[in-house]
Amino acid sequence: MPLLCPHSLDISKKPIFFWIIHLHILKEQANKTGKPIALFGTISDPDVDCIDTDNVNSSKTIVEYLITKGHKRIAIILNTVDGDYDRERMAGYKKALVKHEIQYDEKLVHIVDNSIQGGMSSANWYVSNECDATAVFFITDLMAVGFIMGMQNLGYRIPEDISVVGFDGLGHHLLVSPRLTTIVQPVYEISRKLSKCLLNRIRNPETPPIKRLFEGKLLEEESVTTI
Repeated sequence: MPLLCPHSLDISKKPIFFWIIHLHILKEQANKTGKPIALFGTISDPDVDCIDTDNVNSSKTIVEYLITKGHKRIAIILNTVDGDYDRERMAGYKKALVKHEIQYDEKLVHIVDNSIQGGMSSANWYVSNECDATAVFFITDLMAVGFIMGMQNLGYRIPEDISVVGFDGLGHHLLVSPRLTTIVQPVYEISRKLSKCLLNRIRNPETPPIKRLFEGKLLEEESVTTI
């Protein structure tokens, strides 16, 4: 399983195997020790094995799922994290709209902190702006959970009044009732592939770096209704 690496990580005696956290710091340490890096994420660095979820196509899948349920006004909630995955998930959202000839509307785009509290604040945004979206796609489950809590506190029913979907499938989707429909990231498969890449790079240092994407799986739960 990939591990989060703190600033003080000592990699002098081990290879690096991690999610994309403070990569520049880890790269500096790796260069000093000559240890390989295997990354759960996507970067253009030619020396790093990168395995990641296909954020674009997986996001397209869940937005198309909403469209098949009759939703045409679909809001997307981004977060303040400056990472590739938010841009990729936004790209997937737009691809789904284009494919189904649905006009992109900036009024349906909102940005909040990647937290329960951020999701709850997006409920206030939805209500105070009289948003006409019938469904909302959150690029992380954590925000979606907060939104459901916030909307329920304001007297709205999920999914009868508003459908909600997320992305990650790492456990947060089980924290609310109704359970959240989401994209489940294939963490186990990615971790296995990263382990194999890392072992191969240790045994064969001249092996070219691998770049591979795994598509997420749609998990249909209880937070979407047909209109």
